[in-house]
Amino acid sequence: MAEVKNSTFMIENVEARYPKLDQPYRFDTGKNSSVPCSATDDNAEYSLDFLMPQATAKALFTAMKSAYGERKQKGWPALSKPTWQKNDDGKFIGRAKLKAAYSGNPTAKPQGYDAQTNRLPDGFRLTTGSTVNIHCELVPYSGTMGHGVSLRLRAIQVIDLAPEMERNPFSKVEGFTASDNPFTAKPVEEVAEGSDDIFGEEAEEEEAEEEKVEEPVVRKKAKSSKPAEEKEDLAAIIDDWDD
Repeated sequence: MAEVKNSTFMIENVEARYPKLDQPYRFDTGKNSSVPCSATDDNAEYSLDFLMPQATAKALFTAMKSAYGERKQKGWPALSKPTWQKNDDGKFIGRAKLKAAYSGNPTAKPQGYDAQTNRLPDGFRLTTGSTVNIHCELVPYSGTMGHGVSLRLRAIQVIDLAPEMERNPFSKVEGFTASDNPFTAKPVEEVAEGSDDIFGEEAEEEEAEEEKVEEPVVRKKAKSSKPAEEKEDLAAIIDDWDD
């Protein structure tokens, strides 16, 4: 496939989708998804899909036609319209990418900048929904795999960084909610000021009292306070009962 390098183009104020720029990625057919990989792995690349309004798509295609026409080689067919898909909002879905290596030599990954043109740190993760400017190189090509103009990704500028979205495969249904959780810990009642700790000595003493077995009470016979004469008279009366 013949490739001819050409001019660059700035795609401004578009919405980023599924960015893979922090490191090289490749598509894993077994997992049916992109996975991180080494720069020298087969099909390793940096990539970024983006949503652009019709006016931006028209300007980009005009630049692509110009690049193709200026660099067109003998035998190349006329440039076909790009196969950009259109979403429900009427925006076109474009794609810019960069191979992670050429001939076994790793390429410099696309550089990132913030709105004030400060360099973004290494490992920065762009999020889907962010508003960005994309600096790409227009590379015309023609060969057995087709013809067209590649958007070779060189740099991005983050205008508005969207919050990272949590991936949730579920939809809402009737049923349990987190606020209904019966296992939610309840606060322990405060101990009155001046009392012992609920796990302190006072609690131990109460437990000891509960476990204490009541001992039987042994009652002693009270000593008689009657004089000896009254005891003798009583004995005599008892003796009379026997008569």
